[in-house]
Amino acid sequence: MRETKLKLVTMDVVRKLWGDDNCEFRFVAATGRSGGLLTMWNKDEFLLLKEWSDGRLLVIKGRWVKEDLEVVLINVYASNLVYEKSILWGVLTELIIQFASPWIRGGDFNVVQCRSERSRCVGSAKGSREFDNFIQTCKLIDLPLVGKKFTWYEPDNKKSRLDRFLVEEHWLIQIKDLQQLGLKRSVSDHIPILLADVEIDWGPKPFKFINGWFKKKECASLIEKGWSNIGSLNGHLTRKLRKLKGVLKKWNGDNCNVLENRIVEYEDRIKVLDGISDKRVLNEGEMEGLKRLNVEVWDAMKFKESLWQQKSRMMWLKEGDANTAFFHRAAKIKAKRKTIYRMKIGRS
Repeated sequence: MRETKLKLVTMDVVRKLWGDDNCEFRFVAATGRSGGLLTMWNKDEFLLLKEWSDGRLLVIKGRWVKEDLEVVLINVYASNLVYEKSILWGVLTELIIQFASPWIRGGDFNVVQCRSERSRCVGSAKGSREFDNFIQTCKLIDLPLVGKKFTWYEPDNKKSRLDRFLVEEHWLIQIKDLQQLGLKRSVSDHIPILLADVEIDWGPKPFKFINGWFKKKECASLIEKGWSNIGSLNGHLTRKLRKLKGVLKKWNGDNCNVLENRIVEYEDRIKVLDGISDKRVLNEGEMEGLKRLNVEVWDAMKFKESLWQQKSRMMWLKEGDANTAFFHRAAKIKAKRKTIYRMKIGRS
């Protein structure tokens, strides 16, 4: 919680907010009638290890019991002055160096990242640039806000997105369906934000042709044969394409299901031949088999890599520079940023 406006936070106050006694907390006292930070957690699920605070930050390092993982949570209440925010971004950047654990930063950053995050109010272009630079420098991810566009509302129709969670890519790998949800507000002019693991069912995924399929020799003949077998369907091109899509999806599913097993099988067979070569010289047949296996595993790995390369829309200058694990992370991050969470049709 930010801007508690409390100089002292007691267990009685926390109990009313939390709902029971099964929690611990740390707070930063308010200055005058403004400020104040409060961080609470379930004491059975999070074990406090370290803490640090000043007037604008409350840093909590602890162990997430369920995942047996050390994490750092930062509660932020930034100043509305640009030069003070610049200092704060520097402090946060230095803290990242000190704490190597995965981070989650949440709070009122008192700045928008771009012009579209405010309405009917004036913002500092310099402040937005510095905030965006801080996010990029620290390699943070600002997940799309689901359910709301803005987090701060004034009676005169001024609106801005001042509050948010910023996470590292680690969390997108650790938590599959991590979402940033805007909740209903009450007396406050800021809405609550919930960072949660929420799965959204969008129905069947749209079909997409994978460029890597062209690396499979049987792909072209499969398309030609499938197209011929479908027939004319009275000249309806869309119906023929829909039928062909089914053929390709089945073929791709069959290939993907065995791809990993093939790679493991090839590597195991290479390992056996390597073991034999440690004891004696391989004969001609074994040498040919080893060369063939190396080609097969290389082709399989390149095909797997091309799938992630297209999903992440990343390109390397050289074919050999790709890293499938990197593409995997990049694809997940891109999917989070590009997800459409809602649509407005007409005045509905």
